[in-house]
Amino acid sequence: MKKIFLFLIAATMVLGLVGCTRTVTTTPTSLTTPVNYTTPPTTPVGTPVSFKVVKSDEPRIASPDITDTQLSTLVSGNNNFAFNLLSIVEKE
Repeated sequence: MKKIFLFLIAATMVLGLVGCTRTVTTTPTSLTTPVNYTTPPTTPVGTPVSFKVVKSDEPRIASPDITDTQLSTLVSGNNNFAFNLLSIVEKE
């Protein structure tokens, strides 16, 4: 019984390691053969490897001169946009 239990734990660990590797097929911009990578990622998925900061030259208005009605309308529009986008993403 103990040997079966240890075998099941070992098999689960091996299958978990196999499931954690990723195979990525990419097509370069030129018309060459796709490259297959079967090594685990070195950075977490979604972590940018490099990035460029883009910043406007316009000054930021920290305290805009708007009414409470305008602010409420802006917040409502932003919330509607976010919830609509979320419902679309959930369907995919």
